[in-house]
Amino acid sequence: YQWNIQGAVPSTFTGDTATVVFNSPGKRTVSVNITATKGSLTCSKPLSLELMVMSSRNGYFVDQNVSGGTNDGSSWTNAYRKIQDALERAGTNDYIWVAKGTYSPDLNSSFFARYDSIRIYGGFAGWEESLYDRDFAANPTVLKGNGNSVIVKTNGNGMLWDGFIIEGGNASYGGGVYNNKASSIIANSTIRSNKADRGGGIYSTQSDPVLYNVVVSGNTAAEGGAIYNELSNLLTTNVTV
Repeated sequence: YQWNIQGAVPSTFTGDTATVVFNSPGKRTVSVNITATKGSLTCSKPLSLELMVMSSRNGYFVDQNVSGGTNDGSSWTNAYRKIQDALERAGTNDYIWVAKGTYSPDLNSSFFARYDSIRIYGGFAGWEESLYDRDFAANPTVLKGNGNSVIVKTNGNGMLWDGFIIEGGNASYGGGVYNNKASSIIANSTIRSNKADRGGGIYSTQSDPVLYNVVVSGNTAAEGGAIYNELSNLLTTNVTV
C-alpha cells in the first residue's frame, strides 16, 4: 500500500491503514495504490477519493460505569451515563464514543437523534484517546431494546452506528433498526434477537441504508425476518444474514 494524502501529516504512508493529522479544514484528495505480487504475477490498483475536513466538531463520551465527574460528556472522566443524553446534545458531524456495557433507551422509546450525520462508536474500554485505540471485540457494547425499535432515524441523511450489538427490540416495523427516509450506516456490528411485524432486524422505507461488516442473526418477523426493504436501496459489504 502506498498512500498520498493531500494536506496531511504525514502526507505519504505505507501499510493497510493510514493514520494522519489534518491541520486545516477544506477539501482534500486521498489516493492509495495497492500492489499484490504472487510469483511472477503482479497486480496493481490505484484508488482515490475526495473528503471534506471540517473546521471543528464536538465529541461526547458515554460510560454507564463512570464514577464521579461532572456527567457532561466532555471526557471519559466526565462521561454521560446514558447514550440518549449524548444524542440530545450532539449536532451535525459530531461524534459520540460509548464504553462497553449494556444500554437501553427509555421504556417504549428508541435511540434517536435530532440532527444528521452524527457518528456513534461503541467498543471502548473507557480510556482511549484515539478511535484506533478501541477494540470492539474485547469491549462489547450492547444496545438493548425496551419495548420498541432499538434505533430509529427519520427524515435525514442518517447517522453512523459503529461497533455495537443491537438486540432485544420489539416493534411493528424494524425491531432492531427502523429507517424512514433516512440513510443510516451500521458498521462492525451484530443485529440479533429482535422482533417485528416487518423487518425483524432492519426495516427501511424510502431510505438508502448501508451495512458494512455486519451480522444479522436470529431476528424474527411475519415478513422479512432479517431485513425488509420498501422503496429502499440497501448497500451491503461483508454482511452475513
